[in-house]
Amino acid sequence: MNRVAEVMHENPEFCTLETRVPDIKYLMKKYDYKEMAVVNAEHVPVGVITFDAVSDEALEDYVHPVDLKASSILKPIEAVVKKETSLEECLRLMDTYHRSTLTVVDEFGHYCGIVKKIDIVTH
Repeated sequence: MNRVAEVMHENPEFCTLETRVPDIKYLMKKYDYKEMAVVNAEHVPVGVITFDAVSDEALEDYVHPVDLKASSILKPIEAVVKKETSLEECLRLMDTYHRSTLTVVDEFGHYCGIVKKIDIVTH
């Protein structure tokens, strides 16, 4: 049976709760990310930042958007998968939560990668 480990992207960029939004925006543009994981001090994923959340339009209501941190704009993670998760289950979760990317965690719940729908369907 095919597993997430076969198609996942290991050790992609991430941000912390304290990372400033301009830095997140820079990384997302540099690596062409549609979303980025937010991890806590223990490297456990606590949310995601979408590219839409760091767009100029989304930030125009903030007086000082350069002072915003990831903790202010993150979205909760609806689902995570492990390397051992089947690709079928991964696709089911993606469809359930209307996501094209899911966060991958190790056996301790620490962030270790992402899996993209496009990589699954072209596998």
